[in-house]
Amino acid sequence: MHIGVKLLHWNKKKHKGDLHGRPGVFSTLPLMPKMNARFGRRNKMKTFLLAAGLVLAMSLALSCTSDIESAEEVLRKAESSSSSLLAEVSSSSLAEVLSSSSSFLVSSSSSGLSCETCVASSQLNQTGKTTRYWDGCKPSCAWPGKQTNGQGTAKTCNINGGSLSDANAQSACDNGPAFTCMNQAPWSINDNVSYGFAASHTDADCGKCFQLEFTSNGEGGGGSGLTGKTLVVMISNIGGDVGQKQFDLMIPGGGVGQFNAISRQLSSNGVSNPQLGVQYGGFRATCGNNESCVQNMCNNAFGTSALSDLKRGCDWYVTWMKIANNPNVKYKDIPCPPALRAKW
Repeated sequence: MHIGVKLLHWNKKKHKGDLHGRPGVFSTLPLMPKMNARFGRRNKMKTFLLAAGLVLAMSLALSCTSDIESAEEVLRKAESSSSSLLAEVSSSSLAEVLSSSSSFLVSSSSSGLSCETCVASSQLNQTGKTTRYWDGCKPSCAWPGKQTNGQGTAKTCNINGGSLSDANAQSACDNGPAFTCMNQAPWSINDNVSYGFAASHTDADCGKCFQLEFTSNGEGGGGSGLTGKTLVVMISNIGGDVGQKQFDLMIPGGGVGQFNAISRQLSSNGVSNPQLGVQYGGFRATCGNNESCVQNMCNNAFGTSALSDLKRGCDWYVTWMKIANNPNVKYKDIPCPPALRAKW
């Protein structure tokens, strides 16, 4: 008896009709050798777990999901395709596999990157809201002596985006040389998962990471399709105007808020008379629910090569977040993914 499961064979040629338009063709391959009748129930269980694991890994290589029910369906299809073997495996064993795999299922991605530390949506047991800003100042968590939950002192950068070695350097908001690092602008892992940084209401959150799942598309239009997406943020700053259960997302063009070092940074990097929009709300508050207007402001404010990281983050707000205005979230603190720690 051969167990047939669907695997993806990558071809250089793009084939129409593939899942999400990605290149590749499906073929059914025998994964297991013919099972000898003398194999006992224990060996059959091992065989099933291996088959299920292979199906799971390859299926998740095609599609990221934070929906555990969808992942369960993947394994149930694997169960159906190998019914002769699985008839001898108890349903409780399948449940055990699903349970042990649930964290991994949340956000494995097609690009080979993943949120290794994310949890199931059902574990996000707190609710809150988001706002946005980017002032360019030295983050509060970058001052020596701050309690940063084992992450060390946060990085700061010079006016051109290069790393500063002096942790005591004065903040750019006080005319010093220490700015927020531009590469901390948010970026997408795939259509459903992104990483970024944020400000909290308390220094006690410095160095913590939170898994946010959007539960609304925001206020005043925009945000189409945002509900259900995941943004993992690392706290690098605090804000006197940030409340409890609020995440002030660091988004270039999101408004300078109380302080403004970014105007000086843009001017130094080739932007004459930078326009940053409304103080609270930035480009979106200036344009309203108008993606092309927000995109034009991104292009004008961050259009030089030296500001490419800020441009990427502003574009992300348009293309991934769909210019959502202060959407609500459910959330939970989680261990920080390596990709965020690397930019911390």
